Amino acid sequence: MAAPILAYEDLGIIQGSGWLFRHLDIYVQPRDRISLIGRNGAGKTTLLRLLAGQIDCDEGRRTIVPGSCV
Repeated sequence: MAAPILAYEDLGIIQGSGWLFRHLDIYVQPRDRISLIGRNGAGKTTLLRLLAGQIDCDEGRRTIVPGSCV
């Protein structure tokens, strides 16, 4: 398997008065496609903004291969 072009390890986001998600690991391989399903307010848009680098996480580590585009 190829090395991931994007990796989030032990990811956490605080929204409002608590954690939206915490201790989340995400690995995106070359040519992967991502789909999210969930109810309104579950954090789908926030997660995609995080993956695109539009917002920062409150905890965890982000690794992206230089020159990659999400």
